[in-house]
Amino acid sequence: MKKWIGIFVLLFLFVSVIGCSNGGDTINHTEDEPQVIKIMGQWWDEQFFYEQFGNYYMFQHPNVEFEVISINNLYEKVDEEEIEFEEALHQLIIEEQPDVFILQQDELFSDLAANNHLMDLSTLITDTEFDIENINENIIEFVKTMGGGTLYGLPTSFDNEALFYNKSLFDTYNIPYPTDYMTWEQLLSLSKQFSNVEGEKVYGLQMGGNDSLYNLIRDIGKTNTLSVADAANQNITIDTKSWYEVFSLAYDAYLSGSLYFPNENKEEGDRNFFKVGKSAMMLKKYTSIDNLMQSKETPINFDMVTAPVHSELNHLGGKFEIEDIISIHSASQNVEAAWEFVQFINGDELARVKSKSIRTLLARSSYMESAYPTMNISAFYSLAPLPYNENDNHMSYPTEFLSAFYGMSVKEVEALVNNEQSVKQTLQAIQARGEKLLKETAAMDEEQPN
Repeated sequence: MKKWIGIFVLLFLFVSVIGCSNGGDTINHTEDEPQVIKIMGQWWDEQFFYEQFGNYYMFQHPNVEFEVISINNLYEKVDEEEIEFEEALHQLIIEEQPDVFILQQDELFSDLAANNHLMDLSTLITDTEFDIENINENIIEFVKTMGGGTLYGLPTSFDNEALFYNKSLFDTYNIPYPTDYMTWEQLLSLSKQFSNVEGEKVYGLQMGGNDSLYNLIRDIGKTNTLSVADAANQNITIDTKSWYEVFSLAYDAYLSGSLYFPNENKEEGDRNFFKVGKSAMMLKKYTSIDNLMQSKETPINFDMVTAPVHSELNHLGGKFEIEDIISIHSASQNVEAAWEFVQFINGDELARVKSKSIRTLLARSSYMESAYPTMNISAFYSLAPLPYNENDNHMSYPTEFLSAFYGMSVKEVEALVNNEQSVKQTLQAIQARGEKLLKETAAMDEEQPN
């Protein structure tokens, strides 16, 4: 049996989870009935599985052992044997016959669903009266979308972005607080109000550490469901009226001096201006709450609202990253034990226990909201993820295209910032150079041996 996690967490788990183990939503097995559940997941070692899932379950089910299989180990095999990853994974599934998959939010989950490797959980949920109502509906719907409309897995946790704001700075300068469901236009307009405040320089909006103006442009474009290219027709689609409006909006905010780009202000060092009260707002993930609260700097009075949205799609936005989706293999011969494990990992009691220490957002939002009762934690949960866009899938283009297009676009926007060209000229340059890159990278792929 693998190494136990901390004794205090386990004792708490014993009291809270074992005490509720007689509920009617699990399938009962006798204590002396040995069971082996085969788990296949995306991790580099077994320890991660036991720390996140296995130890919790084994504490309640001492008759259970796990056989853990890492999908990530296939990458070495793919390199050595020069075979396709999909082929190697298919072989591994046939050889190992796992009962449960633990997958991440990427193309792998959708591929396994499309190839009938995952079980539709709807019937099991209904038959056992599993409490799915208290799992955030936006996340469930997102997983359904990844499965082509069918629920092939249950998400345990995720991360998302929200707009953090320094309440004290807004109060000091008598500027109204940001609100949920603001558009990018409203957010950048609010940011500009800090451009002319008296006294020490205060920025309205701090960008990410490695962000450039082009990153901001991309984020606005994604919120507005715009794409730089059309995957189906293999052409560039950036020299348009819609993209012109996005470029103009971001560039105007840049010229106002209200945006802080750490990457462009090396003389300021690596300091987080929001943390030290020199930036009024920033777009960050959930983990930033603890980072701000545990800061050695003077504590700031902050809260969150939803990430910016498009005016016609004000229920969509943010940057969802589902961290683990628990699924059952469609060919499992051990469905009852597998489903009991899935229920436990996605159940109410384990969510309550993990909310005390987890640094990501639980799919069961009620416990996360109680962890920070004075803060608007719902800002991370209120928006549904933006729809999947095939035009953003790197697999839909020549191998090197999207990375080369990004690097080229950054340089063209730098030329805009340096007053070397206008917004229209920047769009025309990205369009022309993008079309050339698309042809060149396609030709490179054709020259590669099969």
